[in-house]
Amino acid sequence: MRIWYTALIFLFLHLNLPQYQTACVLANTSLNASVRHLTLQPEHSLAFIPGQFFLLRIRGIDSEYVERSYSAANFSSGEILEFVIRLEPHGKMSTLIEALKTNDVIDIKGPFGKFGFQALPSDVKKIVMVAGGVGISP
Repeated sequence: MRIWYTALIFLFLHLNLPQYQTACVLANTSLNASVRHLTLQPEHSLAFIPGQFFLLRIRGIDSEYVERSYSAANFSSGEILEFVIRLEPHGKMSTLIEALKTNDVIDIKGPFGKFGFQALPSDVKKIVMVAGGVGISP
């Protein structure tokens, strides 16, 4: 048992996995009754490429953390992160996101995922893509 524990700690420390950091809420705007535009400024820049996602973590009323993944809705060098989030009726995270105010602090980790055009062969000339959902944003 101790060997497995030591191996897991070694892997965790040496895989260079992103760690949580704090992010300040710059804006939390209602786009309609069920969609929010959340703008965050992470403590340290989180460079990302389009198609990647982040984990947001907020401590709930019961002091338990609630964590969900959201795709970035902007393109930047990571100083400012924007998310377009659909609120689910009676959802734990939705309730917490809806209540966020400017200057509140939450936790963020990422980026994750590898969706993008980097892996396409160089001879590809045209691509047709169809997508939908609230996570598809500029």
